[in-house]
Amino acid sequence: MQENEYVGKLFKSNKYGEVLVIGYENSSKVTIKFLNTNSMKTVKLCHLKIGNVKDNFARTTYGVGYLGDGFDLGSQALNDKAFKLWSHMLERCYSPKYKITRPTYLECHSSENFKCLTYFKQWCASQKGFTEEGFVLDKDILIKGNKKYSEDTCCFVPVELNNLFTLNKAKRGELPIGVHASKSKSKYLARLGGKFGKTIGTFDDVDSAFTAYKLAKECKIKERALFWKDKISDRVFDALMKANIEITD
Repeated sequence: MQENEYVGKLFKSNKYGEVLVIGYENSSKVTIKFLNTNSMKTVKLCHLKIGNVKDNFARTTYGVGYLGDGFDLGSQALNDKAFKLWSHMLERCYSPKYKITRPTYLECHSSENFKCLTYFKQWCASQKGFTEEGFVLDKDILIKGNKKYSEDTCCFVPVELNNLFTLNKAKRGELPIGVHASKSKSKYLARLGGKFGKTIGTFDDVDSAFTAYKLAKECKIKERALFWKDKISDRVFDALMKANIEITD
């Protein structure tokens, strides 16, 4: 086949459907278009002939995620921090199996931009805290109750700050957050949980116990925000200093 005869010819890829040759410079520079996504890339003719070409815009991760321009998902990439965060984020948002075992993620979803690994990696690299050891991706410190993973709602925080906002509704029963019935059931305890766990006091009614918990929890959040101020972003620090614990949390 003559070189110019490749242009306009259809080939089948092994995993990504049919591809159309739209340009031919030489056997090492063949421009193709994947018909399923209309994305284009330059490949070697020998790879094209055996179908060994990859569409970086195919939604192969939980049916929504794709690699994006110029990303090669090799063995090194599998150990990449941003890739692991991205893959787990999409699992939380779009894996039916994950949502069955963790129903608190039933309504979670991501922005269109975050479905692209290349974009997500670039966003991570620009965020304060991403390279810090022990920092995690958080979606609801900036916006309480948020269910959307996006560049406007996500941030990186140390695990201890992330845990300060864990609600554990399934474990605490019908009482408000931070309130526990005493053994005699006639009094109510206000208690901080987790790493900073301590009993704040004993009260005659639920509202008084919650008020004591609320004041103690908001004080603890501000204290830890000041402790981590140099390593967290300004928007995270501001959100922590304005944190408002409500009885409906």
